[in-house]
Amino acid sequence: MRKLRLNLRLFTHFNIMKKLFILLFLPALLSAQTFNAAEQCASNKQAAFDRQTRNARVAFPGDASIDVNYYKINVTIDVNSKSVQGASTVAFTALNSANTFFLDLNNSHRVDSVVSNGEKLTFTHTSNRITIEASLGVNQQKSVTIYYQGRPPSNNFGSFEFGTHGPQNFPVVWSLSEPYGAPDWWACKDNPNDKADSSDVWITMPKEFVSVSNGKLMQTIDNGNLRTYQWQNRYPIAHYLISVACSNYTQYDDYFNHSPTDSMLVSHFIYPEALTTSVRNQLDETIPMLEFFSKTFGEYPFINEKYGHAQCGFGGGMEHQTVSSMGGFNTGLVAHELAHQWFGDYVTCKTWSDIWVNEGFATFSQALYTESVGGEIAYQQEVNENMDLAKEATGSIFVQNTSSVNQIFNYRRTYAKGATVLHMLRGVLGDEAFFKSLKNYLNQYQHNVASIRDFQAVVEQTSNQDLKYFFDEWLFGTGYPNYNFGWQSEAEKSVSVTIKQGNTSGSELFQMPVDLKLTLADNSEKTVTVMVSKAEENFTIQNLSAAVTDVEFDPKNKILKNVSEFLFVTANEPNEDDDIVLFPNPTSDILQVKGVDLGKADISLFNAVGQSVKTPSVQSNSLNISNLNSGKYFLLIRKNGISKRIVKGFVKR
Repeated sequence: MRKLRLNLRLFTHFNIMKKLFILLFLPALLSAQTFNAAEQCASNKQAAFDRQTRNARVAFPGDASIDVNYYKINVTIDVNSKSVQGASTVAFTALNSANTFFLDLNNSHRVDSVVSNGEKLTFTHTSNRITIEASLGVNQQKSVTIYYQGRPPSNNFGSFEFGTHGPQNFPVVWSLSEPYGAPDWWACKDNPNDKADSSDVWITMPKEFVSVSNGKLMQTIDNGNLRTYQWQNRYPIAHYLISVACSNYTQYDDYFNHSPTDSMLVSHFIYPEALTTSVRNQLDETIPMLEFFSKTFGEYPFINEKYGHAQCGFGGGMEHQTVSSMGGFNTGLVAHELAHQWFGDYVTCKTWSDIWVNEGFATFSQALYTESVGGEIAYQQEVNENMDLAKEATGSIFVQNTSSVNQIFNYRRTYAKGATVLHMLRGVLGDEAFFKSLKNYLNQYQHNVASIRDFQAVVEQTSNQDLKYFFDEWLFGTGYPNYNFGWQSEAEKSVSVTIKQGNTSGSELFQMPVDLKLTLADNSEKTVTVMVSKAEENFTIQNLSAAVTDVEFDPKNKILKNVSEFLFVTANEPNEDDDIVLFPNPTSDILQVKGVDLGKADISLFNAVGQSVKTPSVQSNSLNISNLNSGKYFLLIRKNGISKRIVKGFVKR
């Protein structure tokens, strides 16, 4: 099909992340200073939202006695008074016999009436709940419409906002309901566990507004100076993924050719002044991303409707189903929100405690896309950035305190460590079983909800492995392992490796398969995997092709960890090499090194019992050891990129 290129786009922002209290994950090329500023911005927004919503959300979740089948939101938005007048239709099946049921709507709205089959029902509206009197039998289907009006509460970076943009300060309106904000602007069942089978959103505003929501635009209807946009979604949808975004958008269209004979509309709704060549180029990446994720995870889940973006007045993005709300555009952010269409929208977290199946997966998916375009080095760089932040995480990835928005969307734990755990699971399973597990998980829970344990069960069934240890320690436990290892040759073609595991800030000991890369004297390499679960373990690797000259711990960086090496030392100085000379020896302050260029060598320092010591500063081809205590030390040298280890001893006076 022909591609339409209209007008569009905005500035480049930081990177990934999202939400009303969004924290932005920066691309690898952004400076640490930029990232820290974004992180601080996010945490401030999280804290502000917490203060204003904590007491109001103690009633969550919604009414467990009803199963929602359908939502229709018909809302008229007034930007001058910052108010809405709405009608929320909720069709549901009663799960129990009852005389009442309830829906959630913030008390800032006045409920005018509740109507079912033309009959007004008796109701009360207190504590952000509409309790409705109705005689219900088991499996009875019922539909009610709530007529209401009011000003949605402002939660700073909250659930329904009014702003402006551009040189003319044109109004922009947007919703951002995750996690607890949907009842701030429409009546619903406030629980992600209950997806509606379908939904409609009708938005009425003055004609100069383009109003955007989920699914397909069926028609627009003009009434004087007002225009109603009627959007239809016919896929299951979680209540918090229903959205509105309204402004004087320019629509920039593209098409995703998902088969030789068919394509899907990809529509971007952007402020007119924001459409630049760089923004167009950024948005054009959406198509190759759709191709990559469809190949990796399976067909785009909402292929009969659309995908796209709607620009809004917040930082980061939010993965509203079929149309992500965006505060800016860059590769990482666009990839992150698109990945959510599979992980978060297609399969949604069963509870907010399980938010990892949304956010950890989308963050990891961003790294996968980075790998697809930048290769292994780019992927590892993103993994390393996530690992650095994951080490600062506290608490378990399974969220213990869901009354705190800051705890649910804690960046270091939910996003960075969440993505790191998936990287580690990939290392444990291998690519074939790992990616097959992802597809099986999506197939099994398609258009439904899932928990962390649900994902675990699929992975165990797919891989035929018992992974309780992995999920218990990484998803429900805390911290990460500290490893200390050393090795020595036992015979010409065997090596002994000792691995010690110290206490961490969380789980005392971790059970993990650890790769050891052996470099041999015949210039060959061999990688072996050992299972480490105890405080100290010894492994002997035999029948090698030659003597071992080096051992590298976790060479592919598959594990979140701290690692250090110790030397096996004896009374005699080990592994002497006449080509390298240390002098003067003994010495006091400066140790000269002859026979190797220290600028090109990898050096480590150990004390007399083989413990690692902070490596002294290098000055030309000498070491400043003035800060060392008196005693005997060993200098481990891997020279000029050659893997052979050379150990030299010296004495500090």
